[in-house]
Amino acid sequence: MSKSSFPHLTFAARSEPGLKRKNNEDSFGVFPQIGVWCVADGMGGGDDGEIASAEVIQKVDEFCKAHPFPKGACHSGEEVAVGVADAVNIASDWIFTRAEKKGLKGCGSTFVAAVFDASRPDRAIAIHAGDSRLYRIRGRTIKQITKDHSAAELVGAKSDADLNPMFRGMILRAVGILRTVEIEKTAFDVKKGDLVVVCSDGLSKMVPDKKIASLVNKNSESVNAAVDALIDAAYEAGATDNVTVEIVKVGELPPPAMAVAPELGEGDDDDPSTCNTSDGEAATFDNRPSGLEGETMTIGTVMGAEAFDTESEDTPSTASASRTTSRTAANAMGQLPSRQSLMWLCAGIAVGALAIALIVVAVAVVALRRSPPQQQKPPPPVSTTLAPPKTLAPAATPASSTSSAATSATNIAPRAVPVRTAPEATAMSSPAVVAPSLSTNAPAAVAPEKNENESLAAQLKSAREEMRLAEAAAAVKAEEEHKSAIALGNVCRKSQLLLQFTSRIEECGVSCASMRSCAKRLASMKPDDKAFDSAAGDLVREMQKLALSTNQAARAVMGEAGTKKFADLDSTSAEAYRMAAAAMESEARRGKGDG
Repeated sequence: MSKSSFPHLTFAARSEPGLKRKNNEDSFGVFPQIGVWCVADGMGGGDDGEIASAEVIQKVDEFCKAHPFPKGACHSGEEVAVGVADAVNIASDWIFTRAEKKGLKGCGSTFVAAVFDASRPDRAIAIHAGDSRLYRIRGRTIKQITKDHSAAELVGAKSDADLNPMFRGMILRAVGILRTVEIEKTAFDVKKGDLVVVCSDGLSKMVPDKKIASLVNKNSESVNAAVDALIDAAYEAGATDNVTVEIVKVGELPPPAMAVAPELGEGDDDDPSTCNTSDGEAATFDNRPSGLEGETMTIGTVMGAEAFDTESEDTPSTASASRTTSRTAANAMGQLPSRQSLMWLCAGIAVGALAIALIVVAVAVVALRRSPPQQQKPPPPVSTTLAPPKTLAPAATPASSTSSAATSATNIAPRAVPVRTAPEATAMSSPAVVAPSLSTNAPAAVAPEKNENESLAAQLKSAREEMRLAEAAAAVKAEEEHKSAIALGNVCRKSQLLLQFTSRIEECGVSCASMRSCAKRLASMKPDDKAFDSAAGDLVREMQKLALSTNQAARAVMGEAGTKKFADLDSTSAEAYRMAAAAMESEARRGKGDG
């Protein structure tokens, strides 16, 4: 099904560096003949992020080139998703090893992919690690299918701005941070008219979800135009990061294709909520599928795009393998029994298994009934432990002869040993004791990660609460300071009072030109001017200089504002503003008033 697996899908993709970054650390891949569209957002700075994201897409590309769809059939979406996850984990190991050798920290990549299912055209699968996203737009409704693996998502914050700065931009899961990465898999339904958006956070952090839906719907007739509109919107919002967008439009759903036996990877395919990883093979395509309605694709950092231009031609090294795979698939399909035969076969197997189970149960019951009575009795440790005097009594009775002593010892030993070892024997044999240890061993591998996430969540919540309280306290303090600055400005507007105050200081032999200039500037401003509080601070600083001067007469005129306490205050504090205003008003009361 190399040319007609997904004729109902049209798509476009584009990647841009943004306005703040010199290089583009995003990479993307489009593999329409196996139904995979993916984006990787590199981390690590410099060229390391570029290398990490490119390696992830490269490994997915190699997967796609290892297993094309067999002629007349397809691989199921679950199998393709598992194979892509395997490829991503191979990349994770390579990135981690390289970072270890180079002494790099934080080098890795996010990953998100849409996997369409030819065997079930009404369904697709999202697989991802990190905060790159996949959206489904249906009419005016946009739904985020993926869930960000980020600190903000962990604590339920709407955006990074709500977090303490030390936790902003923190990713909790990414490719290359460890040798393997847990890939999350989410199945979702699709129908005619749906548009699937796969993007890096350079779009989702710049453009709100509702605007993404609006722009895509406005340009739904052309996926190229829709991609361009989203990129332009990210640039208009500042484009502080690289921006990568892929859009896939779903047309009239084709009939389901026949899925061949699983060969792409290992894992539990029946559970769409998990995605195991293993050393699986992968698949490829060589030709662009038909039914793209004239749409073209803008190529950025993309793998697999070179196959769109020409028909596939097997090289001598790969032709043999391709023909062998095709023959094997064809033979396997030719030997498949009919559905009715399979049903009868399964029914026969089930009946046989049930009969065997009944025979085993019957044999067990007969064996239990024929077993000796002493074997059916419960072990003696419990009753012996409850009545220790009876067990120990023979040991206290004097022996009349050596043989009787030996007999007594023989009788005591079997009773004494169970008393001392009963707890251990019970602990070793009782299922009630063993079962908890087994159940705790099962999640032992994930317990550290769970505990770490819970600890991080608690730290984030605590930090957010501390930040909220600090911001509230700062707001109250700022409001108090502003009110005091306004009071100082009102005093300065009393021109006669200001002139009298400065004249008294000049009579002591100190120049007040700078202080008078600052006071007049403050008096000329409105309280809602941005520089109002700053002007009040300038006036206070001039008065603090006088408080530090050696002229005792001038300091006396200033009253409390002429002391070292005033000089040591923050020039923009509410107390400093109040003391400066009080100095001017007190001098006016001693003199002729403010006129």
